[in-house]
Amino acid sequence: MDSITKPVLYVHSSVKCDICRGHPARHYCGHDACKEYMYICDNCISAHNAYKAQHRDFLQSVVVSEVKSKCYKPGHSERLAGHLCVPCQKPLCDDCCDDHHERGHPFTEIQSAVAAIKIEISKSLDQLKDQVKHSQEMCANALDLETRVNDKFDALSKEVETNIENVLQLVENHRSNVLCELKDERQQLLKDLRPSITPSQDQTAASSEVIFVAQEFINCGDATEILSKRDMILQSTKEEVERAGISDELCLNPVRSRMSRMSLVPEVRAYDVGQVRCLWKLVCSVPLSEVGKAGSFLAPLPKGGFVLGASHNVSQSHTSAADLVFAQEQVEMSRYDTKLSIYADNGKLINTKNIEMLLGNGSLRGITVLPCGEIAVLGKHIQIYGLDLEFLRDFKPVAGHDWYSIAVGPSGTLLAGDCLNGCIDFLSAEGLIDHSISCSGVKPRQLHALPTGNFVISQPGIEDSGPIIKILNPDGSEAVSLSNNSWQYVYCSADNCGSLYVADLKIVPSKEDIGNTDAPGAIKARLTFDKFTQHGKREEILKDEIIENCLYISIAAQKHGNHVALSSKDKLWIFK
Repeated sequence: MDSITKPVLYVHSSVKCDICRGHPARHYCGHDACKEYMYICDNCISAHNAYKAQHRDFLQSVVVSEVKSKCYKPGHSERLAGHLCVPCQKPLCDDCCDDHHERGHPFTEIQSAVAAIKIEISKSLDQLKDQVKHSQEMCANALDLETRVNDKFDALSKEVETNIENVLQLVENHRSNVLCELKDERQQLLKDLRPSITPSQDQTAASSEVIFVAQEFINCGDATEILSKRDMILQSTKEEVERAGISDELCLNPVRSRMSRMSLVPEVRAYDVGQVRCLWKLVCSVPLSEVGKAGSFLAPLPKGGFVLGASHNVSQSHTSAADLVFAQEQVEMSRYDTKLSIYADNGKLINTKNIEMLLGNGSLRGITVLPCGEIAVLGKHIQIYGLDLEFLRDFKPVAGHDWYSIAVGPSGTLLAGDCLNGCIDFLSAEGLIDHSISCSGVKPRQLHALPTGNFVISQPGIEDSGPIIKILNPDGSEAVSLSNNSWQYVYCSADNCGSLYVADLKIVPSKEDIGNTDAPGAIKARLTFDKFTQHGKREEILKDEIIENCLYISIAAQKHGNHVALSSKDKLWIFK
């Protein structure tokens, strides 16, 4: 006999097999083709399944219901009930059914009624089993989700702990670096102060001696003794002055000598000349190729080295100062070859690329480096290049603005100096003007940002009247105005420590003997290059260097001023 698990059907014990009509039914086929053979016994089910295999899915198991119940009527309580009153739900014997029990009450065969109840209970039980199974699956899913959540939490906890440890390590490294820098700066400041302290101490000691002698002179009453003491005081004062290096004109009398000594050390002001010290040495001097003949621009790279952009005017040549100025005003009529080059701190050329076609056949106006290392080049518009000198994107110029210089603010914002409107434009990441500040009446031909949020702007003195350098507050108001009557053409830059680097060009008169020159009538200029610290110290870097046919200088100082580069049209200097 085939073992088939099918839904259960409860029937009365009198139901027989429709095939053999002898054995009690144990299976039920619900297929339409088996209407005459719906009930099947255990003996006939194999033959049914063999000939009608497609009916397997319609089979149900039959359970015979044999309920034995007594009639509820008094006096019939010993009789077996074969029927059930439907409204009253009470068992009835055959006699009670024949007597119609209660008029109008329907009744049914008790075995069928019990079978129907069992079927309902079976269905409810099946539903309950399904619900239990579903609940078990939900519990299993919940446990699996709990496990995955715990695993994710453990992983995130480890990641957070690792990140915190990394941040703490970075903070500790930064703290160590800052302490080392402060220690180095303190030692440098002490080193700078010692040469000033020692002469002051010597001067104070000498002045005390003169004051002591002068006091004795004042207290003396004899005329002869007064005259002899006067000569002695004058002689001792003269000897002390000669030792201190003071000119003879200060030695008119003891009192004037003492007053002069009190003001020997000049007052230190911001960016004052102060005391000149030769602390810089030339690392290298690199001749530039033809590409630099129209001028060049420098910017420091974040990890050391410099990027140099240089243009060569291939359609004109100039041999006088007036021609050079006129050429700057007529750049749109000229054709330029332009290159970008990267140099190491030792002057070694790392990479170079011609960007003439990308720049739009115009000359460079400025160059700067973004915090991410990308290079921003200013020509007819702003172009962005990668460290591999590959073009990335560009920003078209804004109507009504003439950008002549470019820089990066402390927060990484790109700045453009607008000479047409005399202001500094703050650009968004898309190259649009976010806002602008005024430049206090100065055209920002050169623009630099200080770490304090201030700005350094300058007019070199070629296109505009008079060279001038101004330091502006973050709102554009003037903080410091720097000028010097000896300046003829001046250029400047700044490092992140607040120090200024100033290059001064002076045209050399033709009658002045400056050695042999290759081209008669060539423009010659003396170049002086100095660093002015925020403490007022002046450090001479380069003095009286003769250059030819160039009134344009570019300066770039590295992050902490360890290296500084200076470029003209045909030469690159790197100092340390």
